[in-house]
Order: sequence, then structure tokens, then C-alpha cells
Amino acid sequence: PAAFFYLDPNGVERGPFPQGQMEAWFTAGFLPDSLQVRRDVDSSFSELGELQKRNGKNPFKYMEPVVAPTPAPIPTPNMLAGYMDHQLGLGSTAGWDQSVQNIFRAQAQQTPSYEQLMEKQRMQEQERRIAVEREQLVRMQEIMRQETETERERTQRFMREKEEGLLKMQDEMMKKQRELDESKRAHEEELGREKREIERKRAELERENNFHGISWYYRKEEEEKKKMEVAKRRRMEQER
Repeated sequence: PAAFFYLDPNGVERGPFPQGQMEAWFTAGFLPDSLQVRRDVDSSFSELGELQKRNGKNPFKYMEPVVAPTPAPIPTPNMLAGYMDHQLGLGSTAGWDQSVQNIFRAQAQQTPSYEQLMEKQRMQEQERRIAVEREQLVRMQEIMRQETETERERTQRFMREKEEGLLKMQDEMMKKQRELDESKRAHEEELGREKREIERKRAELERENNFHGISWYYRKEEEEKKKMEVAKRRRMEQER
């Protein structure tokens, strides 16, 4: 890339500056359209506004190939005064009069020096770095917020699953308790039926025993009566 020179308000040539540096200053708005600029391969200066018309949005990007640089004459105060007299229509006799000095002074106040440009560039770089750090901080805060939200949702889901598990366990325990109560009640009913059956059989057995006892008694009594009748008949026969 080509290097560039420019004339400060005092007519002093400054440079060379790399093309990238000039483009950065131009983009930042540090360079006025009236600034006199030339490439290292050019012998004459051109206004920055004219370079914009010629080269487009980037006045420092030339379309034609760059040729080898040739020595350029160093502008002297008399040359600069003559140039300014011609530009201002003051004639060659005006010289460094008060009007020209006032114009130089005003342009000197408007056109920043190299140190001012570097300081402003440094401040812009610092502002850009602060903006980047602020953006990184915002992004980090958003990540932390999302992580916190995710952790909160995970905790809520864990507690909900835990509660559902406890409720399910409680339902199973209640179901088992109901089954146990039903089994116990069925067992007690079965025992009651068996007890009633035993009582019934015992009562039947007692009735049977009582019946057989009465029958035996009557049979014994009949046998005794028969024996007494037989003995009575024998005595009667003997008495005859």
C-alpha cells in the first residue's frame, strides 16, 4: 500500500503515514475535505474532497497502479503563500497578510495534529474495548441467568418427582393396608364359620349321645321287667 503525506495549517508537510492509518482517521471523521493530501508517488497535493470524488468512498484507495515514487519538492512558506493567494484571489502581492494568517490559524484549530489524532484514536480504541467488555459482561450475565433458570427448573422438577414418588409410595402403602385389612376380615369370617360349624357338630353329637343314653335306659328297664315277670311265673308254678 502507498504512503501518504498531508499539509498542516502551517503548510508543513506531515508524513509519511500508511494507507491504513489515513483510512482510519478518515473513517473516524478527523480529516476535513479541505485537507491537502498526496501519495508518496505523487508530486502534488490534492484536496481530500477531490480525492473522494475521484476514488469514491475511500479517497485513499487508488484504482490505477502505483508507480515508483519520485522526490517531491518540499513546500516553502513562499510557495504555500503563493498557493493560498491564488486560492483566495488575493493576488501575488498579498503575501502572508493578516487574512491568510487568520485562515491558517482557523484551519490549525480545525485540523488535528498527529498527537491529537493518535490520542483520539486511542480513546476510541479504549471506548471500543469498553463496549466489547460491556457486551461480554451482558452476555455472561445472560448465561448466568440462563444457568440459574435451568438449575431452578431442575430443582423444581426434582422436588416434583420426589413428591410424586412419595405420593405413589403412600398410595401403595394404603392399598397394601386395605388388602391386609380385607384379608384379616376374611380370615376372621372363616374362623367364625369354622367355630359355628364346630358348635353345630358338637350339639348334634350331644343330641345323639343323649338319644342313645335314653334308649339304653329304656331297654334296660324292659329287660328288668321281663326278668321279674319270668321269676314271678316260676314262683307261681312252684307254688302250684
